[in-house]
Amino acid sequence: MIIGILSSMALPASRKAGNLTRINTYVNDLRVFSGGFNQYAQMHGKWPDTQTAAQDFPDGMEGHLSKTSWTRVSPLGGSYTWDHDVLQNGRIVTAAISLVASAERPVSATTEQLMEIDRKIDDGDLATGVFQLGFGNMPIYIIEGDSAPGAAAPPAPAPADGSGAFDGWFSGSLLLLAMARFLRRKERKS
Repeated sequence: MIIGILSSMALPASRKAGNLTRINTYVNDLRVFSGGFNQYAQMHGKWPDTQTAAQDFPDGMEGHLSKTSWTRVSPLGGSYTWDHDVLQNGRIVTAAISLVASAERPVSATTEQLMEIDRKIDDGDLATGVFQLGFGNMPIYIIEGDSAPGAAAPPAPAPADGSGAFDGWFSGSLLLLAMARFLRRKERKS
């Protein structure tokens, strides 16, 4: 009886820890992937041109993503894909990482898990910002949106106390990447 009580107390804690691990692994994947895509854009002056099918590397990205989990099942289920110049929620998204489901790789994330991811890296609203639900209610992480009203805002920096999803190094990197995007957009307009 004592063992049964102890195991019933440990099961929710174990599930919560597993859930947190899945969320943190997914957030880390997004950080690594977006860093690779931003590195490609800095080197070539543009994003990879073509969208990808599940498990495929975008053209020119194999070197940037080959040692990552891009071709594996994501921690939330499904497969990662690259989206370039696609329509999402009524606006053009220039560069994004999406999850897609298939019969072999269903997406198993709950709304609660997606909300937790959104709170860690964005605005806490799955309908706005850089992390949201896209086509078919699948998660999409927008690296660059258009400049029209309602375009994705940049990710919020991590809190100064270190309690955010990313450390200060990553927040500084995001700031540098945002500045580089701004300069690249300014060059395109002129």
